[in-house]
Amino acid sequence: MKKQERIEYINRVWSRFRFAKNHGNVGNWWYPKENRIAYDVKMRSYGDVETLTSNLSDLQKDYYEGTEYLQQDIYSEQEYTCEMLIDNLVDNYDLVTSAGFAGRSGGWIEVDFEVGFEEVDNTFYDSEISESYKMAKELEEEEQLVEKEIARQHKAYNYYVDSDNYYTDLREGLMTDEDIKQSYKDQAESLLSKIA
Repeated sequence: MKKQERIEYINRVWSRFRFAKNHGNVGNWWYPKENRIAYDVKMRSYGDVETLTSNLSDLQKDYYEGTEYLQQDIYSEQEYTCEMLIDNLVDNYDLVTSAGFAGRSGGWIEVDFEVGFEEVDNTFYDSEISESYKMAKELEEEEQLVEKEIARQHKAYNYYVDSDNYYTDLREGLMTDEDIKQSYKDQAESLLSKIA
């Protein structure tokens, strides 16, 4: 690749990250933060309290009467999954410095990348251009891997939320019938001891 082609490539990659589209520091598209790329992770599937409730025993339905706790349980599971994705990105990709969710409903994941090179021109030494070219290639390749990983996990999670396994796993995180009976027994004993 000729020197001028390398310079153009470096500057194209640098510009893409320098003027990246994201929600920015103040939560909107008007003040984007450089080196931060936003990826669409809007959910196409949603956990449903009614479906979860239909998978519960009669005792669990009575114990978890009302939807507030069960809805919170669904939200907590989704939040945990999001945190796992962020940890995975930060831990497994060298040029990812941080990640987080943005948008009104958290439908975007924004990933901050370390960009270790600047815009170059013909006044730079060949060695500087070569080093910047190498860094630009590494950055672009890693960003593509990050994008694929986010898309893969997003697709798998939407599929999981639509499955029976999702509700089975949620149900298994709740108190069992035996635990509920013990809780009721403990409450009754506590009341009796206060009366006596």
